[in-house]
Amino acid sequence: MSSDYTRPDGDLFDPQERARVLDEVDAILGQVIDGRYEVISRLGQGGMGFVWEARDLVRDGLPVVLKTLRPELVDNEKTAERFTREAMASATMDHENVIRVLGHGVTRDYGAYYVMERLVGADLGRAMEALGGPLSVARTFEIATQVAAALGAAHARGIVHRDLKPENVFLADRGGREVVKVLDFGLARLLDSGDKLTETGAVIGTPRYMAPEQCQGEKADPRADVYSLGLVMHEMLTGQQPYRALGTYEILGKKMFEDMPAPSALERPVVLDARLEAFVMRCLARNPADRPADGARMLEELVALREAVLSAPTTVASSPPPRITAPPTLPSRPPMTSPVATPASRPPARRSRAGLFAALAAVAVLLALGGLGVGAYLLFGRPRVEPIPPPAPALAAPAPVAPPAPAPAGPRIEVTSEPAGAEVRTSDGRVLGVTPLPLRIGEDVADGASVEILLTGYAPRTIAVWADVPTAHVTLHAEP
Repeated sequence: MSSDYTRPDGDLFDPQERARVLDEVDAILGQVIDGRYEVISRLGQGGMGFVWEARDLVRDGLPVVLKTLRPELVDNEKTAERFTREAMASATMDHENVIRVLGHGVTRDYGAYYVMERLVGADLGRAMEALGGPLSVARTFEIATQVAAALGAAHARGIVHRDLKPENVFLADRGGREVVKVLDFGLARLLDSGDKLTETGAVIGTPRYMAPEQCQGEKADPRADVYSLGLVMHEMLTGQQPYRALGTYEILGKKMFEDMPAPSALERPVVLDARLEAFVMRCLARNPADRPADGARMLEELVALREAVLSAPTTVASSPPPRITAPPTLPSRPPMTSPVATPASRPPARRSRAGLFAALAAVAVLLALGGLGVGAYLLFGRPRVEPIPPPAPALAAPAPVAPPAPAPAGPRIEVTSEPAGAEVRTSDGRVLGVTPLPLRIGEDVADGASVEILLTGYAPRTIAVWADVPTAHVTLHAEP
């Protein structure tokens, strides 16, 4: 959520205007909207309004988030209708990865408003900024699959988000478990609705993440959301914001006439699994026909790709051979003084002849001793050497018996409910457990099987569980 204060057309307010706007906006602090929602503090702003922390006085002070229109837009019927459309679009989707809208209405002083669940965590934009680099491939898959699941739920109801970006992807902390929530369906359009709010020719959205067809003012269908999620994945995997240094018109031109560079072709290249890079670039194709058809199809491909990429063996770089270096050069040794006397210092030849006789006598003594040894050897024979027995042959170890290969496990999904603790049963009455409940497709339940969610005091719900949808979430409603 942005913390700067801008006009609806994107230009910054000057300091004087900003002070006036904040004075007007902050007048809502401490007020109770519709006799129910007490406004506590300002959290930020969206494209059309301000976002507040509030308490639901009817529900024992439950923390909620309240969104109101900007003061200058309160009397704009077209903007108010689009603002209400955001509330209605989110409220129709009972999905774990879409922020829940708890209510909406219109007041005389503050115009249209709606109320959402209060989330704890940070949006993806802030999370990436804090990290200061790319996300891991595994975490990118985890976030992208949950966003694709949310888009699939929206597209199945004929709703296109049209403004998907990191700031609209919230990483919520649910008791130590990260749950991705897609926010801000303010630009959402119901397909085939025939309305004139977002008619052809209007460029609506955030240019950096918009699909090329949106840049040209053409009608956006689910493939525009696929493009935006592909661009968010590109940013998660590379840690580099696309088109960051460009102005709006430069971005629009590049989107319409140039392909987005692949991660491996950036100025600071990032090497990915070739299959993952190819998938991201297919989502970023300028021609919508070359992209996955919608969020459900993108989710299906992401789940299969995640299994293939994350299970691939990691290549371990071999150690380089030891470097052979020349032996160190030893310092030159000074010439040794020869022990042999030089000719000038030799004694007379007569003294040399006496030394020769002494040497011959020593040799004769050695030969005599050697002869005695040979005679003893011949007389008493060679010493007896005991032969060394050959080693006993080693017994061959029995070949290890390989254990039977385990049957391949099916995909793991999780069934959750609000409130938690609901019993999950199969259609034949078999109790599987209580929510939040992990299930293994193919072992616990069949792919596409229907399960019933039951909790005392709440109306039962029946949902289908699918192998390619990692989470199945239902909101239980109290029985009248």
